[in-house]
Amino acid sequence: MEEQWGVLATTPDESPVANTSLYSDDTILQFNHNPMENANHFVELAKEIPKSKAIPLQVRREHETPYLAVRLPDREQLSL
Repeated sequence: MEEQWGVLATTPDESPVANTSLYSDDTILQFNHNPMENANHFVELAKEIPKSKAIPLQVRREHETPYLAVRLPDREQLSL
């Protein structure tokens, strides 16, 4: 089996991404076509994206790896 890296999504109700199609326990494999290394990498890439732009995320959800289009919240909300 091929090893894959990613960032585990946790989306509590008050999370900045709670209103997106990202589910708790999704693993983010790619952000804007960039493979994810860790949560810090995700945050750094996300800070470079304009708020109004829809970003493709590839996630692992159960046994599937769909792409989602997600609009990011304000930069101030993107922190660990």
